[in-house]
Amino acid sequence: MTPESLGKHRLAYRRLIALSPRSHQDRFGEAQVTLFGDLLESGEPPLRLWARALPDLFRVYKENKEETVGHLTRLALGVISIAPLVLAVVVGWVAIDEFGDVPGWLPLVAVALLAQGGFTLLWLSGRLGRWQRLATDGFVVGEVAALLIGGLAVAMTAATQNPADPEYGPILVGMVAATHALIGLLALLASDRSVPPTTDRSVPH
Repeated sequence: MTPESLGKHRLAYRRLIALSPRSHQDRFGEAQVTLFGDLLESGEPPLRLWARALPDLFRVYKENKEETVGHLTRLALGVISIAPLVLAVVVGWVAIDEFGDVPGWLPLVAVALLAQGGFTLLWLSGRLGRWQRLATDGFVVGEVAALLIGGLAVAMTAATQNPADPEYGPILVGMVAATHALIGLLALLASDRSVPPTTDRSVPH
């Protein structure tokens, strides 16, 4: 097996280990990755090795179901938090480029999206110290508001505008805000704690 192929197999296995609960990663993660690589280097057929490794990983996921669900939900929240940030840049650029020809509330939408994505990533980092619990309260209030406002924007836009209309953007903004809010609230519920579960560094890097 070539070093390049070996590296791809090892990386794929490391990525799967990263989806397992943090407690399992801390205790066994590096040792498992090392053993997997050693077996490949020793000439173990990749298919046979994967046939043994995958059932073991799924067994870990199943035995730690609640922790796994919470971990994956937080990973999803970290990834989807990029969407409001990107959309905020787009909306802000439109507001600047078409200055004077856009509604006055459009820049506020850009700021709101920036706040939603940025604050969520900050909250997920778990590094707010003594402000962490207060930030959690703010996170809940903000996400509930985003869910209600985003859902209302989607409903109103769908009812009043033609989907082919180039100004159909509000429904996209509403969907992004509401979807982010829903996943954020689910992540908090899955953590079963009042502080961000990612103080264990489970946010994707």
